[in-house]
Amino acid sequence: MKKIIFLIGMLAIGATAGQAAEPAGDVIKIGMVNDQSGPNKGAGKSMRVGVDAYFKAVNAKGGVNGKKIELISVNDQYVPDKTVDGLLKLIEEQKIFAVVGTIGTSNGVSILPIVKEYKLPFVAPRSGAVNFRNPVIREVFNIRASHQEEVDKLVDMLVRDGGAKRFAIFYQNDTFGLDVMTCTENALKRHGLSLTAKGSFERTTKAVTTALASIIAGKPDAIILGAIYAPGAEFAKAARQEG
Repeated sequence: MKKIIFLIGMLAIGATAGQAAEPAGDVIKIGMVNDQSGPNKGAGKSMRVGVDAYFKAVNAKGGVNGKKIELISVNDQYVPDKTVDGLLKLIEEQKIFAVVGTIGTSNGVSILPIVKEYKLPFVAPRSGAVNFRNPVIREVFNIRASHQEEVDKLVDMLVRDGGAKRFAIFYQNDTFGLDVMTCTENALKRHGLSLTAKGSFERTTKAVTTALASIIAGKPDAIILGAIYAPGAEFAKAARQEG
């Protein structure tokens, strides 16, 4: 959270006329468009509460360069089209200086054209997908590790410490899940391995039965999950029931 504040502070101090809105008066308006009531609401609510709490703590100490920070949140219900609409509304009506903390790879990717068009600082997309990293987008400030870095460490550990040789993947059939699958294939290739089974489910559903059957048929030693909370938990429960 301190990294987010530092980046926003530096951006505010060095604001240029090309950005969506320079901080005006005594307030720096920061937008947040993410899931507050849909299938990924746990992550969205936690992000909003955490960022808002830290903004208030910073404001209590004088703010950033003498300016207060105000978080303005919009609920996109994990729907990319609503992420786009919400961000445009914040830009046009609230004159936000930056956007922070999107939830969902597809949601974050959906607003990249807007971010680039308005030269809007996009701080801490909650995704490790390659879309935010390669090629480099000057408006995007990544905080978390990439999916590739995370999966590399996970696969290295499972192979080295767990002796796993046969890997399967359970993934969400969208930009997020496909990125995790590609990263898993890359990580396995470093060990001379490849996926023995794949199973996917559709975004916003918990339909895991078909995916589980495909994965069981591959007799994996380890399964990588590229899933959000509810379908991931449903898959784990179903897999345990199948032994």
